[in-house]
Amino acid sequence: MRQHSRWAVGASGVLIPLVLSTLASPLAGAKVSPSPVAVVRSAALKTVRQGTAIIKVKGTSVLKGISLTVSGTGAIDFTHHLATITTLTSKGTVSLSETEVISGATIDLSILENGVSIVETVSKKPWVQITEGNGGASASNLLVQFQELSTPGVLVSALGKSSVDGQTATGYRVTVPASVTAALAAKRLLGLHLTASQRATILKSFLHGGAQRQNIWVNQAGLIVAETVSMSLGVTGQGVQSSAIETFSHFGDPVSIHTPAPGLAVPYHTFLTDAQKLLG
Repeated sequence: MRQHSRWAVGASGVLIPLVLSTLASPLAGAKVSPSPVAVVRSAALKTVRQGTAIIKVKGTSVLKGISLTVSGTGAIDFTHHLATITTLTSKGTVSLSETEVISGATIDLSILENGVSIVETVSKKPWVQITEGNGGASASNLLVQFQELSTPGVLVSALGKSSVDGQTATGYRVTVPASVTAALAAKRLLGLHLTASQRATILKSFLHGGAQRQNIWVNQAGLIVAETVSMSLGVTGQGVQSSAIETFSHFGDPVSIHTPAPGLAVPYHTFLTDAQKLLG
């Protein structure tokens, strides 16, 4: 879950005009350089066109004042609208493993505590499925994030150059207004079997969620190679709070991503109901 909450907040490309800012010069044919928003838009589209990428996660978590280590790996398949990522949070003899499989705007989530499935303990199935239609949001969805970056209304400022995995990259601060997130969500919700009232309630939650902010890094080839994320590990989004950096590499390499078989996932709202019954 990210807040970008990976599964509880946690939304597909719209092109925007390429905006160029001219260097101050009265000379004809003077150089022009793309604005930060144009660079980010171009990088998002170019990265998606690579088809695939490998993901790595490194970060830290804080739980009741205790610092924990977060690490993870995954893959993204832009062509088939699939992604998967597994993160491990550990301290001493306690470990929490979270696996997400993203298919379109649907996220299937598995959580293991010291190897024991929390979801299966509660609902007798190994996965919980989260969608915008059953109470979850997909602002955390990697596929949705790249779409947001190429949507009009996103605000971008340059942060300067740094090194990512040994390569030079330029950082950008990105702010996605709640109105942009809600507008994209509205288009996706039209494909779901929801009443107008249900859609309105879901969109209201996006608007109340406020703007989403993150840093991304673009390498010299014009590809997005890293982003900051903040995660909430736990089935209600109130568990371990984490901050991490995701890096993207091996663009275009073959990846294999499989969604859980039908019948192995319980809807998010059912899982919450089962959890309430279990806890009394």
